Amino acid sequence: MTEREWLSRGWRIDREIGELEQAQREALALATRTTARTDGIRVDGTCGNRSERTLAVYADRTAEYAALIEEKIQALVRIRMEIIRAVGQVREPLLRTLLIARYVNFKKWEQIALELHYCEKQIGRLHRKALAALREVLECPAGAVVCWEQKGDGAVSPKEKRSDERWEF
Repeated sequence: MTEREWLSRGWRIDREIGELEQAQREALALATRTTARTDGIRVDGTCGNRSERTLAVYADRTAEYAALIEEKIQALVRIRMEIIRAVGQVREPLLRTLLIARYVNFKKWEQIALELHYCEKQIGRLHRKALAALREVLECPAGAVVCWEQKGDGAVSPKEKRSDERWEF
C-alpha cells in the first residue's frame, strides 16, 4: 500500500458513511410516502394497516443503518487519529497542513491552494514532497524515529518517538 492509499482510507470510509446515510433517508422516504386519492372514499379489504407495517419494517432497518453508520464513524475516527499522529511527525508545518487539509478534512485541491495562497501546480509539488516526508516517517523503525515538535516561539526541536508507536501501511 502506498502512502497515498494509506492516507486515503479515511476518505473512502467518509464516502461510505455518506452513502449509508443517503440509503437511510431513502428508506424513510419510501416508508412514509403517500399518494393523494382523487376518487373519493376507498375501501380497504385487507386486515391490518399497510402504513403501520411499512413503518415497523423501516424502524427495524433504521436500527440496522444506525448501527452500521456508527461502526463506520468509529473506524473513521480511528483512521483519522492514525493519520494525524503520522502527519504530526512530518517536520515542515506547511507539508503537515497540506496533508491534514487533504486527508483529514477531505478538502479539494483547489480549496487547499486557495487557503495556502499557492497555485494548484505548486500544491501538487508540495504534495509530492509531503508524501516523501511522510514515507520517511512511516518506513523508519519505531525505535529510531525522531519526531519534531514546534515550540511556542516557532523553534523546532527533536523529540524521541515512543517505541510503541508504529504505523502499518
